[in-house]
Amino acid sequence: MRPAMRLKAIRAMKANLVLLVAGCALILLAGLWRVAIAPSIKIVAGDFDTLYYYEGTDTEAVAGLGQPPLTQDVVEPIIVERRTASRPDLTTSTVSVVEVTTRVLDQRSRAEISTRKALFALDRKTGQLTGIDDIPARSGYFIVFPFASPRTQVPYWSELTGSTHPAEFLKEETQKGKTFYRYRYSYGGYALKAPPRGYPARITGAELKSMLGQPGLLVGDSTELVLSYSASGRGELLVEPVMGTIASVSGKEESVSMTVEDPSSGFLLTRMLYRVAYDDTKNSTGDGIEFALEELSKYTLQFVYIPLGLLGLGIACLLVACFAGVKRYARQEGLLEPAAAQEDDVTEPESPG
Repeated sequence: MRPAMRLKAIRAMKANLVLLVAGCALILLAGLWRVAIAPSIKIVAGDFDTLYYYEGTDTEAVAGLGQPPLTQDVVEPIIVERRTASRPDLTTSTVSVVEVTTRVLDQRSRAEISTRKALFALDRKTGQLTGIDDIPARSGYFIVFPFASPRTQVPYWSELTGSTHPAEFLKEETQKGKTFYRYRYSYGGYALKAPPRGYPARITGAELKSMLGQPGLLVGDSTELVLSYSASGRGELLVEPVMGTIASVSGKEESVSMTVEDPSSGFLLTRMLYRVAYDDTKNSTGDGIEFALEELSKYTLQFVYIPLGLLGLGIACLLVACFAGVKRYARQEGLLEPAAAQEDDVTEPESPG
């Protein structure tokens, strides 16, 4: 049957014509969804709710001013509980706001040592930290990595330093059949803008001797010392690269040191104040990978299954519209050429009786 005759028959059959139009529309929608609609709804989630646990140690080397001096480092086993939850009341169409609550617990007694809450604003198109209203502006990435994370370096935010530090791509690895990227970051001797909580902004020679429990330090009691603080840190991040979901944080370590100086006498002393080091637990790593795969499945649904489903449905509509009953209708209406009609009679004989 010639295409022109088939099209004429389809146009005369209302049901087939509707299916033809619907099929064309669905195929166009499949392409539009893949190149325009799906990218427009590929945004940072507004429904974060994760709870992860880490185990490690808290080492205190120098007590705060006014406290009894330490004769040796005090090392305490700790549990770090970190919950990341969305704040729908603050989230907008362009900015996703999450609250991160970090609790440090004594590993033996489960007693709470400290709790800290912080609000983070994320650009929903990029995942990059930003600011909104009373939430301070930050930069780089922290809650998530960028979509299509690169195999190079990503600026990773540190709350300790209030700055970003490069997280270098380390290697590619497979978890539960999917590709993940491992990044490593490290920094050392980064000057802090403000003293850590519990430590002074200014100090005299006498206060330093009391703080360290070293009365024999070669510095005058009344001498005003130049005081500065610096931070060092390192860690590894396991990231699902398509959605930029951080699945695991391991080998994390942060430390703060104090440097005191008397330029007039040449006195100079640097001491580590404290160090916190921890790894995520096996259960938390598994939960993090599962969460990353759930986020990846949302991407697959939007960019693969929905457009493929629309395309398949469109093709099915076209096939039904072009072939279902068309030849029979054409024969009944006399639209077939004699040769085609004769062939049709041979291939489709009437039943006897």
